[in-house]
Amino acid sequence: MVKSSWIIDCYRKGVRLPDSDYRLPAFKGLRVCISGLEPLEAREKAREIVEKYEGVFSSDLTMQCTHLVCDPQKVATNLQSKYHWANLWNIHIVTFEWLSESIRIGGMQNSF
Repeated sequence: MVKSSWIIDCYRKGVRLPDSDYRLPAFKGLRVCISGLEPLEAREKAREIVEKYEGVFSSDLTMQCTHLVCDPQKVATNLQSKYHWANLWNIHIVTFEWLSESIRIGGMQNSF
């Protein structure tokens, strides 16, 4: 995704400009919560990635969260877990690998 200024600048100059200077940060507009990532360093790394690419980190899962980063296999069995509530609230559930892949491709990849 690119900033709207890219379209305007392309139009003004009459050419298609490279979009590398106009890309939106990968997680801009996202509110991300983390649950069940082990070890603790993985949680901190996920938080750093989210904030570096302009997402908002939330330690509490709320209905305003857009994504939950977790290891579904570790947290899916607990009915009081953030995973359970994320499912009920239709919050995207993604993995640490999703974060990494989104950065690698230069933008947020699809979440399921």
